[in-house]
Amino acid sequence: MRVSTSEIYNQQTQSIDDLVSQQMQQGQELSTGKQLNVPSDDPAQIGQDLLVRASQAFDQTISATLTSAQSQLSALDGALSGLTSVLQSARQIAVQGASDTLSVQQRQNLATQVDQLLQQAIGIGNTQVGGTYLFSGTTNGGAPFKAVGSPITSVSFNGNQQTVNQIFVNGQSYTIGVSVQQTFNFNSTNGSPDVFQVLINLRDTLNGQSVVDESGSRINAPDTVISSVTGVSSPAFATPLVADSTGNDSIQINGVTVTINQSTATIASVLASINAASASTGVSASFDFKQERLILTSTNGKPFTVVDVPSAGATSPGNFVKAFNLQPQGSTSTDLSGQLGDIDNAVTTLLQGRATVGATLQSLAAVKTVNDAAILQNTETISGIEDADVAKVATEFSQTQVALQAAYGTTTRLEQHTLFDYLQ
Repeated sequence: MRVSTSEIYNQQTQSIDDLVSQQMQQGQELSTGKQLNVPSDDPAQIGQDLLVRASQAFDQTISATLTSAQSQLSALDGALSGLTSVLQSARQIAVQGASDTLSVQQRQNLATQVDQLLQQAIGIGNTQVGGTYLFSGTTNGGAPFKAVGSPITSVSFNGNQQTVNQIFVNGQSYTIGVSVQQTFNFNSTNGSPDVFQVLINLRDTLNGQSVVDESGSRINAPDTVISSVTGVSSPAFATPLVADSTGNDSIQINGVTVTINQSTATIASVLASINAASASTGVSASFDFKQERLILTSTNGKPFTVVDVPSAGATSPGNFVKAFNLQPQGSTSTDLSGQLGDIDNAVTTLLQGRATVGATLQSLAAVKTVNDAAILQNTETISGIEDADVAKVATEFSQTQVALQAAYGTTTRLEQHTLFDYLQ
């Protein structure tokens, strides 16, 4: 068998090229810390790596969505916490203002504090996160709440009752946000005043602008409805109205007698009878058909009395005041005491909204914990596929370098010989 000089030289050159290529790959692994840098490094491993990376990218997208939702809900809970503090402060002021020992000036000072709370509540209602108003619903028309009048007489709302948005994670839907009805009791189904109206009423009462004697609770019996044509002798009343011996009900408002024929009287006619005497009594009547409460309001801002009296010819009075759940006296103190119920109702609604937000935050935290665990597991899997064993590669790099140096030396010596050297 003949072996030519050129063949020996080519074999040696090929060996050197292989060692150089091997050393370059090992050097790249050492510099990047990765054993997979291009698809040709290991096609089978690359395929598995791409599958895990796709799963990782999906989980990271979910993680970003969850983080954003948690941030928004945390900001929302912070706003609702501030609103809770506003209502708690308003309640303390109402209790303080109900004391008969306070002077007019002291109540007006309290009214100033309530006006500040009202402006603070409007500010909370216009809270933004990332340029999005938390309480505007799904609209994007600027600040949802706007004060009307100076001093503020009402607060307008230009948003909607929809929640901000929903996210879907692993087939589960999560509502991010709460409606203004759930938080500010806005446009409540039972007709109770919203947070802003509660504060406006409280401020005005403390300023002496209104004196109200309102039914302490609904006057209707459970599962019944009272309308303007409901008869006052109807069993719809929680406390049945009892007439005096003449079949009438008479009340005195500021010493002026108003007589009602119970057999023919309706809610509408009761209001008409009381309002017909307003010029003499200084008191007007209205009825809140959502809350089903009678409301007596001083027309001159002064306290007034409401008591049952016997009708002409009767020996004992009826029970109008009790049946309509009124206080014997309409005054600033009784008015403020009655407003505590409205404040408590607003607080209850708000706390229910906060509970909804808190429950969603807990659910998202649990989902994120599972998702983060999946991301960590995928990261470890990717590391196991891609990462190089640096210590091992460094050893192999040194061995390859030694072999390469030896190959270079051998090739150099081969190049110094001629055919005649081999024939000797």
